[in-house]
Amino acid sequence: MHRRTWTSAGVGLLVIVIAAILVAPNAGVLRFDSSRLPPLAFDPATRLVEMMNAGNAAGPALAASASVVRVGPNVQVFDNRRPQNEIAAAANPADARNLLIGSNDYRIRGTVWAGVYTSTDAARSWTAQLVPGYPGGPQGTLSEFQAGGDPIVGFASDGTAYAGGIFFKASPSGGGVKDVSIALSRSDDGGLTWNDAVIVAPGKGNSPFNDHPQMAVDTTGGSFDGHVYISWTRFGGEGQIDIYVAVSADRGATWSATKVSGPIPHGDAEGFYQDSMAAIGPGGLVYIVWDEWFHDNGNVPRTKIWMTSSNDGGATFAPSWIVDDDVIPIHLPNASYRHDSYPTAAVDTSGGAHDGRIYLAWSDDRNGNADILLKSSDDGGASWSSIVRVNDDVGTAGQFMQWIVVGSDGRADVSFYDRRDDPNDYLLNEYMARSTDGGASFLNVRVSDVSSDPAVWPTFIGDYNQIAATSRASYPAWSDFRNGVPGNFNQDAYTAAVFV
Repeated sequence: MHRRTWTSAGVGLLVIVIAAILVAPNAGVLRFDSSRLPPLAFDPATRLVEMMNAGNAAGPALAASASVVRVGPNVQVFDNRRPQNEIAAAANPADARNLLIGSNDYRIRGTVWAGVYTSTDAARSWTAQLVPGYPGGPQGTLSEFQAGGDPIVGFASDGTAYAGGIFFKASPSGGGVKDVSIALSRSDDGGLTWNDAVIVAPGKGNSPFNDHPQMAVDTTGGSFDGHVYISWTRFGGEGQIDIYVAVSADRGATWSATKVSGPIPHGDAEGFYQDSMAAIGPGGLVYIVWDEWFHDNGNVPRTKIWMTSSNDGGATFAPSWIVDDDVIPIHLPNASYRHDSYPTAAVDTSGGAHDGRIYLAWSDDRNGNADILLKSSDDGGASWSSIVRVNDDVGTAGQFMQWIVVGSDGRADVSFYDRRDDPNDYLLNEYMARSTDGGASFLNVRVSDVSSDPAVWPTFIGDYNQIAATSRASYPAWSDFRNGVPGNFNQDAYTAAVFV
């Protein structure tokens, strides 16, 4: 991973390159060789380049801990030979059978869009759709855009569903990528049908360039119940890379946005912010976490994790503060795909012994290999517990792409990719770790029953896989490559119930 400051010159050239790949033939799947690019300064368009470049070994038996935590059958969410990656997940608090999954969905020949898949039978079966406005579909707000991705999904406490992502213009005749915007669609029937999308954060040309949104909906039953929050990185020009948060109090109809990040600290060379997300605590307290990529004074890549909070429904946010300044960025051997520490957070709103506890999980190389680390706070992020290693393997295999959720019973479940089952530290499996003691210890269980070979699309597997929780089970969702062969890009969205 190259971490450099962003320049408008870099964006300009990469916009031209992305325009070229939109017309590259490969059975309708986009591809791009990043080695053709000169060593330019970092810019956000590189992530869209990889996202748009559409690209099995059977694994060993499930780990022994599977006898303690019961895992249901692996379920393929969408049967399509074109890729689905970057998997989002959400569960309806009003109906434990109603689930949403989102992905970068390449089913439309020659482009990518935000896919959304709905289950009304606790993940046994799924209906596959696209966020409205997709190319070739009914006209709507997003019809001016040619591509989309970075899926986000969520539910309100009354069962209102949301799905969206980023959407951008990309002309096959050479106009290039521009107007990268964030939009969200609402469903009033649990995701069976979707309303026309609303623009949350408009892009304009190459600046602002809106990237990596994540969303959370307040389901706490308090004064701000139903508020929808979306955080993202806003590239506003050279040296203007900030974390923004937008909030809607009217079911996504209108939005107000606030910059929540401060200046990059002095001495953090070539620093920039990325990878934000929102989490909701008791009483509607909102927490936003993100990371900062930079080089220290020895020119060594480093990462910090930042945080802010709001106690007034997102009207104002506290000055941001650092919650970990010693993250060692992960570097996986045998991995040409992008990988990242990516902090994720969740808050206990169960009303139980750990009510209000904030959990923070990320991937870190400080132990000499990529591990999932976690710590918690009981005072709104002012102080933190000792760090706990979530994965329980013996050896140096890599774990990464983690996501955390807290169930209504107070259990903390962390999902992640894990390479422990391959002695070559290469093939991927989806794992989940469960804590029932407030994050003091974790029981690991393998979720995927077939290993995935990243060679299916060796340079891109997405940036996140999420997990959703109901009172009955948690549902890790991941991009799975069992149905592909090296180079054919057949990545599929999968999930499985991990029962309580």
